[in-house]
Amino acid sequence: MLGRGGWAGMDEHGREVDASSASSDLRISLLTPADWRVLAQVRLMALVDSPEAFAANGDESDWNAGDWRRTFETGLWVMAHLGTRPVGLARMSRSEVEPPHIESVWTARTHRRLGVARALVQWLVDREQQAGAAEILVWVIDPNPTAVQLYASLGFEPTGERQMLADSGERIEERLRLPGATNRDS
Repeated sequence: MLGRGGWAGMDEHGREVDASSASSDLRISLLTPADWRVLAQVRLMALVDSPEAFAANGDESDWNAGDWRRTFETGLWVMAHLGTRPVGLARMSRSEVEPPHIESVWTARTHRRLGVARALVQWLVDREQQAGAAEILVWVIDPNPTAVQLYASLGFEPTGERQMLADSGERIEERLRLPGATNRDS
């Protein structure tokens, strides 16, 4: 949202905060397997902060260095940070049989609605489109109108696909699709 003199958002108590300087200091870093400790710390922080936002993926708190490093074999992790403080995380999963999928998007409560998730997703989308991805997919746990709005604003469209999450017989997720740059004009 636009505030007086710049971007504004809400803090964890629902109070409006001016984030114009924070958004200009936001940095996105591509993590590498050598950064597994940072990834583990931020990912576990995300799971504690917003467990309802993620599909269960085993108990990641029990993972060892090898488990965390293996996540880099099938995808890219990016982290948003202000100085040394992590404020967001996202992953682009890759496989030989499916188009790339955005997953594990998280923003710290203190930095939500300030463009952190958008910056992370856009970074990943740009990278995949430059590599020639024909399409990019994302599953969004329903209901999550904020996430759906974010992805729609970036050009993602509903596919009509829905599925039950394995961790719960009641939670459903919806798949969205972003056509690649080569398909956008057709």
